[in-house]
Amino acid sequence: MQTHLRGRDVITLQDFTKDELDTFLDVAFALKRARALGEPHAYLRDKVLAMLFFFSSTRTAPRSRRAWHSSAGTPSSSSRRPPR
Repeated sequence: MQTHLRGRDVITLQDFTKDELDTFLDVAFALKRARALGEPHAYLRDKVLAMLFFFSSTRTAPRSRRAWHSSAGTPSSSSRRPPR
């Protein structure tokens, strides 16, 4: 099944069909397998993931950043502290 995901942003999963979500998972499994086998890939080269955290995060932000970096992407995040 061919899906048209190029140029689309992922804001909520409700914006995607089941086939498109299956494609996300297939690509994720392929990337994870390639990393485990030490196979280089260029899927995420020159890609940047922007992460916005509206509350302080002690685990989510660092883990997300580390996962994206280990997948050969460039992580960028910002967190906004709640007003005092």
